[in-house]
Order: sequence, then C-alpha cells, then structure tokens
Amino acid sequence: MRSGASSGSSSRSTLFLIGVLVVGLTGCGGSDEPSTTSAATEQDLQAQDAQAESTALAAQTAMEVYATENNGTYAGADVPALEQIEPTLRGTSIDLSSGSSTYGIAVESESGTVFTVARQANGAFQFECSDPGTGGCPPAGDWNE
Repeated sequence: MRSGASSGSSSRSTLFLIGVLVVGLTGCGGSDEPSTTSAATEQDLQAQDAQAESTALAAQTAMEVYATENNGTYAGADVPALEQIEPTLRGTSIDLSSGSSTYGIAVESESGTVFTVARQANGAFQFECSDPGTGGCPPAGDWNE
C-alpha cells in the first residue's frame, strides 16, 4: 500500500512542476505565437525589399526607353542617362552594365538583399534576388513571377 501512496504523491509533484514550467514559459515569451517584434522586422524587410524591387523595375523601364531613343541599343547606357529618363531614380543606388542587346541592373535593398533584372540577347528577362525566402525575396529567388 505504501508504494501506491508514494506513487500518487510523486505524480502530484510531477504535475505541479509541469504546471510551473508551463506558466513560467508562457509568462517569459515561450508561447507558440509569433512575437510582434519578429513580425514587425519581417514587415520592415518586406517594405525595404519592395522599394528595391520598385527601383529595379523603374530602371528596367528607363533602359527600354534608352534603347528606343538610341536605335535599339543599350550600349552606352549609364545611371545618369537613366536618371534623366526617370527622375525617381535620382538618389538611389543602382549597379548597371549594358551591351548592345543586353543589360544588367542590380539594386541592393536596405535589408541587404540584392534584386537584379537581366535582359538576355534573346529578349528574355531574369529577375533574381540574393536571399531566397527572406523578406520580399520568394523562396525560388525569382521575384517577378
């Protein structure tokens, strides 16, 4: 009989300790709910990345206007020329490379993610980002799907 009573007391002690741990963890941020801090940070990353995407798309449009005004070639395009075509690009940081039928645009977000637009010689475009699955960069890394 005595071992049964001892077993019941041990079970109550174990349940009490589990209850204390659950209450303690819940009170210390140990819940399964996402914290508002991490949610706000993710929203900040997405907003920063959206701005970089917008800049890259504006630069892409300016490159197409540049080619239209220069007999269909992208050669010789530079950031000041794009800023003349699209004034919203002033004050942004854009890395640009261009050839006669190709170009590459890279814009780094405040989050550190780089968003690129590449025009290939066959006229196809690639839209890639450097940090797939984070902020505004989709898991596949193709940000203009």
